[in-house]
Amino acid sequence: MISTQKFAASINRTMQHIEGEVRLDVPDVEWPSDDPDVNVKNDQLRQKVEDTCRNWHKQISAALEVLQKKTRQVFVHYTRRLDKDTY
Repeated sequence: MISTQKFAASINRTMQHIEGEVRLDVPDVEWPSDDPDVNVKNDQLRQKVEDTCRNWHKQISAALEVLQKKTRQVFVHYTRRLDKDTY
C-alpha cells in the first residue's frame, strides 16, 4: 500500500512538472489536541508532518532549480542579443 502511494505521489509530481506548476498537497490530519505540546508527542502525527515537509522541500527545490535554469537561459539569450546589437 505504501509503495503504491509513493508511486502515485511520484506520478503526481511528474505531472506537475510537465504542467509547469507546483501544488503542495496538504494531507488530512486529525489533531488529537488543541495543545501543540500534546500533538508533538504523538509519533504518528509527527511522522506525517515530517514526511509532508520533506515532500514539500523536494517539490520546492525542484521548482526553484527549474526556475533558475530558465532564468539563466533568458539572461544568456538577452546578453547575446545585446552583444549582437552593440557590434
